[in-house]
Amino acid sequence: MRLFILWISILFFLHTAVAQTEEKPLDSVELTIIPYGSFRGHFAFYNKEVEFQENASRIGFQMRVNKNGYAFFTGIELGMNLFKSNSQFNADGNSAGGFIIAERDQVNQVFSSRLGYLGVDFGKWGTLSFGKQWSVYYDVTSYTDNFNVFGGQGSATYTAGTDGGGLGTGRADQSVIYRNIIGNFAFGIQAQARTTLNNEWVDGIGLSAQYEILKGLKVGAAFNKSFFNDRLIEQSNVLGLDDNPTFYSGGISYRSKNLDLGIVFSNQSNGDLTEGFIIVPDAGEVFPTVVFDAKGFEIFSKYRWEEFAFLAGYNYYDPDTEDIRGPYDKKVISDKFGVKNFILGMEYKPFHIAYFYAEVRLAEGYNSLGIKNDDVVTMGLRIQLDHRFNKTIRF
Repeated sequence: MRLFILWISILFFLHTAVAQTEEKPLDSVELTIIPYGSFRGHFAFYNKEVEFQENASRIGFQMRVNKNGYAFFTGIELGMNLFKSNSQFNADGNSAGGFIIAERDQVNQVFSSRLGYLGVDFGKWGTLSFGKQWSVYYDVTSYTDNFNVFGGQGSATYTAGTDGGGLGTGRADQSVIYRNIIGNFAFGIQAQARTTLNNEWVDGIGLSAQYEILKGLKVGAAFNKSFFNDRLIEQSNVLGLDDNPTFYSGGISYRSKNLDLGIVFSNQSNGDLTEGFIIVPDAGEVFPTVVFDAKGFEIFSKYRWEEFAFLAGYNYYDPDTEDIRGPYDKKVISDKFGVKNFILGMEYKPFHIAYFYAEVRLAEGYNSLGIKNDDVVTMGLRIQLDHRFNKTIRF
C-alpha cells in the first residue's frame, strides 16, 4: 500500500511540476512522462475447483529528457498482486529469483519489482541502457509471448519458475544492453554484472539479430550464455549441472491490422531446473534439485474482427533427462516429463481500454514426478492503460 501511495504521489508531483513549468520561459529541453498500468484478474477452473486469481497486473512510468538530438530515459515497473494469489498459470507473472537456489521472496507481496533501468538514446547511433530490463533474448522469444494467461512455456525464457532475470533470458537483472536499428536490420548486445564471486569479468552475455523482410514480417535469432563460478559446477551436488547455462532461439513474426502470427524455436543446456523424486535406503523419500537441457517450440496466432479477437497456439517443451541419475543409478525424473499445451482464447473489447477474455489450456504434458498437467479454463477482465497518457514539458 505504501508503494501504491508513493506512485500516486509521484504522479501528483509531476502534474504540479507541469503546471508550474508552463508559466516559465521555454528552453530547448523536453521532458516526457508516460505513466501506465495493466490490471488483470480471472476465474480459473481446473481440477474440479474454481479460484479467482491475479494475472500479472502491473503499474509503472517512463521518463525521457530530450535535447540536441539525444535523450536520457528511465523506467520503473512494479508487479501487483491485487487479489492475494499467486499467478499460477501466467509465466510472465513470475517474480525475480535465483537459479540454483530458487528465491521466491516476492511471490505473495502486494508489489514486486519487474523493471527498473536508466539509459541514453543516441539517435541513429542506438540506445544504451542499464538495470533490470527486457533482455535481447526476449527480443525474439516475445514473438509468441502474447496470450492473456498461458504461453511462454516452450521458449526457455522464464526458466526455474523465475522471470528469467538471473540468467538474463527474460527481465535481465543488472544488465547493460546496446540496441540499434540500421535500415531493416535490428540488433542487440547484452552483458550482465550480477556478482563479483564467479571469477568472470561479466556474468552473462547475449546477442540478438532481427531482419524485417516485408512490412510486418520479420525473422530473428538470439543467443544467451550465463557464467557460473567453476567451483559451483565442479563441486555442486545439483544433479545434471555440468556446464554454464546456454540458450539459443530463432523465430518468425508477422503483424498486420487483423492478424498476428509468431513461431519460436528454442534450445537450452543447463538452463532449467525442476524437482526430482527418489527413495533412498535409510533416508526415505528425497526430492533433489535437477538441472536439465531441453528443446522447445511455441506458436501464437491472433485474428481480430470488430470488437472480437480469437487466439490459438501451442507450447512444446521436451526436457532431456535420460542420463540424469541419482544414488544407486536410479532415475529421478519421470520419462513423461514435458510440456504439450494447446491454447485457445477469445477476447471481447466493448471499448478501447478494457476487455473480457477467456482462455483455455488443453494439457497433454506431465510434471517431473509423472503427474499429468491440468486442463484449465480461465475467464477474466483486463483494463489496459499502457502508454495512453503522456505529457511533454518544454523548459
